[in-house]
Amino acid sequence: MSPVTTNKKLALQHRIIKPGDKGPDVQALKRALSKAGLFPWPGDHPDPNYGPKAQAAVKQFQQQHGFDDDAEVGPKTLTALLPSFDRFGLHLLAQGQSAEGAEGKRRTIVATALLAYNKNAEIHYTMDSRRMDGVVHQIRPPHVPSYGDCSSMVTWYYWVAGAPDPNGVNYNGTGYTGTLAQHGETVSVEQSKPGDYVLYGSAPPWHHVALLVGVKNGKHMVVSHGSEGGPYYVAYNYRSDIGPIKSPL
Repeated sequence: MSPVTTNKKLALQHRIIKPGDKGPDVQALKRALSKAGLFPWPGDHPDPNYGPKAQAAVKQFQQQHGFDDDAEVGPKTLTALLPSFDRFGLHLLAQGQSAEGAEGKRRTIVATALLAYNKNAEIHYTMDSRRMDGVVHQIRPPHVPSYGDCSSMVTWYYWVAGAPDPNGVNYNGTGYTGTLAQHGETVSVEQSKPGDYVLYGSAPPWHHVALLVGVKNGKHMVVSHGSEGGPYYVAYNYRSDIGPIKSPL
């Protein structure tokens, strides 16, 4: 199935986005409206709420295409707007539900990790004081931190989603694999969910961590930032020294 067919199917099956809705798909909508020249960038893009400015932009788009200008983004409007969705926007759109609750936070965590993977040319590996810049300087998508390591990137993904700090230090700019290992329920790979993280190494405090982002061709996949060139998108067992899988949410 071609990407065009897949994206059109996504648009046809997606929920109708109505005024007052919120979620990662609303953020994707704003990104697409911006690319279409109808919404200021960055505007209120980080706000997940479908507010008056975005509604006005949708109405303008609907008028341009001869649709009912009711500000409701249904299959017809969404299909017409598809060319303005970038790769990350399509991923956010696929979430299709509110970002509230643990499952919503998981979706945002995964979407942020995949954004980092897609923009890995902008991210450098470091273990120095810059590693937590994403959290310390409150960098939000569509931007990514310029520097990070394995544990700081996992921490950043959680921070973006508004989830509790998986290090247990209230996002004070510290944390490493050892503190990540101390929090969350230990689960098997079969029990794991996207947004959980895998620790690697021979023993505590462990040497590496990567975020589970889903299953592809029967393999559990992670986004891992363990060296320059990352974050990488690889199977969770790309290393042989697999340790515990932690589920903090």
